[in-house]
Amino acid sequence: MISLTCNLSKYVAQHSPGLARGRAGSALRHIFGNATFSLAVYALPVFAGTTAGLFAYHTGAGAVGGVSVGLIAGVVTLVAGEFAFANSRSMIVKTMTAAMFAVTAAVAGYHLVLVLSALGMPSGTWRQVFAITGAVVVGSTALARLLHFDRETRTSTSATAAEPEPTAQG
Repeated sequence: MISLTCNLSKYVAQHSPGLARGRAGSALRHIFGNATFSLAVYALPVFAGTTAGLFAYHTGAGAVGGVSVGLIAGVVTLVAGEFAFANSRSMIVKTMTAAMFAVTAAVAGYHLVLVLSALGMPSGTWRQVFAITGAVVVGSTALARLLHFDRETRTSTSATAAEPEPTAQG
């Protein structure tokens, strides 16, 4: 990932010198990196929505029907995953749900790093090495975010349930 950031910095510096200097270049790299890891969790609903939308389009639903089916499928996938993750007491179900989201995030991270590494790395072997590393990093970050969200939810729920009701003194 460090090499990817350096190559991205070199590319930006060569093609738009004003942006690469100072705070603007640093902000661009920060926003890009933050967006990559934040949006990786939503890769499964995007993949499901895209697949359903393309299937609907190719079976004769038209453009509006395909987009509608894709949006509905993506939203249903996201809501079902959040519901299963939040309402399940079984750690196995939570881990499997988080793994489904993390695996698709890893696939998205692999393809993102593979495409971006082509900007500054001519060797196909090293591009694959960095893409696999990117997949592991993005997938494990998505899994950690999901499991951390579960820990925060359980902590806040138990803390709220443990608070005694205030009594009226009068």
